Amino acid sequence: MPAKVPPVAAGSRIHASLRLIFSYMSDLVYRAVPHRTPVSGTCLFLHGAGGSSLSWLAQLRWLPSGWAGLAPDLPAAAGVSGVDDYAALVEATLPPTGPRLVVAGHSLGGAVAVGMARRRRVALDGLVLIGTAARFPLDDDLRERFLAGEHELAFGPAASPDLIRASLREWRKRDVASTGAAFRLAAGHDVRGLLGDVHLPTLVVGGTADRLVPPPLVRELAAGIPGSRLVMLEDVGHMPMLERPSVLSGLIREFLQELA
Repeated sequence: MPAKVPPVAAGSRIHASLRLIFSYMSDLVYRAVPHRTPVSGTCLFLHGAGGSSLSWLAQLRWLPSGWAGLAPDLPAAAGVSGVDDYAALVEATLPPTGPRLVVAGHSLGGAVAVGMARRRRVALDGLVLIGTAARFPLDDDLRERFLAGEHELAFGPAASPDLIRASLREWRKRDVASTGAAFRLAAGHDVRGLLGDVHLPTLVVGGTADRLVPPPLVRELAAGIPGSRLVMLEDVGHMPMLERPSVLSGLIREFLQELA
């Protein structure tokens, strides 16, 4: 069972702490927990296509003592040739992370996390892969429906209508063309034959009701990474960080505490 998540510390704030410009991408902004120093390490959170660092607010607040949290707003996918472009950008812009660095990625962000592990340009101590896969064979009709605004496709049956509406409002602030480009980028991603190169403690989390990255793809990912641990959340869709924030945060806390 996941550890009980403590309440948010009084006065804690999360803010954008770093802005850097790359020639082939727009600004990269990191959202951070400023009152924490990475005594034990840093957990870096990477969002998926059409998402933002706001997806991780609960997880950023509920990290274990001694761990700092960072979450960049990844730039639009236009002009990005593949997942390694995102990985290179993140690697080049990381602030000091302390003695350990764990990357938690959701969906396409999980693919970037795996890319960082494979590239080995930055020393990593673990991965948390959420609603992600070694490949993304998304049905064309399902993708178009989602991009057209059927946002409920991203959630499981237990998600409240209010949560879905709030998520849709935030998602509509993103440029639809950029989100579509990110989906096309994901469609060309396939590292099934390369997962054996990942030799890190890895937690894989999926939802049994995920329609965008269905359970067989999550299980395929976990089976391909040596020694990974798989947790499937019942009746959860593609957005466990929003649908079950305390459960996911508890799983991440336990994982980080075990590493430390």
